[in-house]
Amino acid sequence: MMRLLTLILPLAAVLCGTAALPPAPEGDSPRARSLQRLVARADSGVAQAQFALSGLIERGEEGFARDSVLALRLLRMSAGQGYAPACNYLGYCYFIPSLGLRQDADSALAWIERAASVPDPDPKAFNNLGMLLLTGEGGVRRDYGKAFYWLSKGACRGVPAAQASLAHMYLEGLGVEKDSLRAGILLHDAAAAGLRQAAVRLREITAAATDTMRTETLMPLALGYYHEGLFDLSAPLFEQCAGRGDAYAAALLAQSYARGLGVPYSYERSVEWYKKAAEGGDPSAQYVLGETLSQFPDMFGEGPTAQEWLERAATGGVTDGEAAMRRLNP
Repeated sequence: MMRLLTLILPLAAVLCGTAALPPAPEGDSPRARSLQRLVARADSGVAQAQFALSGLIERGEEGFARDSVLALRLLRMSAGQGYAPACNYLGYCYFIPSLGLRQDADSALAWIERAASVPDPDPKAFNNLGMLLLTGEGGVRRDYGKAFYWLSKGACRGVPAAQASLAHMYLEGLGVEKDSLRAGILLHDAAAAGLRQAAVRLREITAAATDTMRTETLMPLALGYYHEGLFDLSAPLFEQCAGRGDAYAAALLAQSYARGLGVPYSYERSVEWYKKAAEGGDPSAQYVLGETLSQFPDMFGEGPTAQEWLERAATGGVTDGEAAMRRLNP
């Protein structure tokens, strides 16, 4: 990869030369003055300005005539100086291809890798490099280990596409052990950042989990989401397990309703689920129900008294509120 870069960079320098830049739009408006400064900075060799001006000329915006040849020259100038967004975009242009370039997987990979490896990298390059290595598109050789490395860097920098792709690797076990919990967390983060595909995928795997996973497998997943503070994911899984008769899940669902964690706050729903959990044998729910009935003895009409619920809770090892809350806040 490094040998390839040493071949590309001198070539870029030869092709660039000194580009004759178009005049900036005339006028004295703030926007016109800004564009005039942009052209001057690009002409003086500022990489960021060269990249910005390249984009305007490529698209024919802000009064500049569309000129793919000049846009490519400016892009090469900027990338040749190691400006990460320019390196990343030049790699993209080799991959698509565009700006008159022919598709060249080696050049695409080299430039995107440079964008990801310079001291001030472009986070989007982490995702792009990871995706090329993950999918093997365009003739790039697949490498799950390297793909995982670069997508992890992108995910850590908050790039939603990288988070979603890394989640896919965890779900399918591509170069890494399968981990539904980690995948769900990554998809949740990507969906929260506005990536619609991640939200759709998260709903799909959540629905699949509730349909196919046994309760003893589903509960640890629900608890994992709960520990991570992803209550909108844990609450429906608790409800699924509670509906199958899991008393501990019912108690945690009651706690979720009591605190508005992933579900709307509802005192009535909370009491309803605490009662189901207590009847199912959960000692924390039995203690909560006992304490509640000690203040409102006629809440449920007939049934065990407050003292009877507290005695059942004690038999299960819960003798005070602190012990009850430890179990309800795992």
